[in-house]
Amino acid sequence: MPIDRILLPIDSPGNVVDPGGLKNSTSGVQVALNQLKAAGGGRLLVPPGSYRLKSSGVVNNVQTAVKIDFGNVEILAQNPNDSPLFFTDETFTGPPGNATTLFQFHIPGGGSAFSQLKLTNLKFRGPL
Repeated sequence: MPIDRILLPIDSPGNVVDPGGLKNSTSGVQVALNQLKAAGGGRLLVPPGSYRLKSSGVVNNVQTAVKIDFGNVEILAQNPNDSPLFFTDETFTGPPGNATTLFQFHIPGGGSAFSQLKLTNLKFRGPL
């Protein structure tokens, strides 16, 4: 059954969510999305703030921070009047020919990410 999951500030080894943008929040965002995956989908409610994401490796020849490999998910601002920002301050590098992305969407079985993924009231920024 799909659920709502609020992206709460966390600061524990290997699992950080920092809305102040000072610490790398990649692991905490991925943990929250994995919990939605285990529940069969749902909504990730993101409180106001700035969330730093960093590369977690190359997946399918794409330098990736966060991987979403399931459908029926919405990532949205908890407060629609204050859009949270996902950003990176690094230039992703990898073997020639690799693409780079903050979020990688892959729906197993060839489903369309556009019909199974929704992003609402969010901002994204790469390195300046």
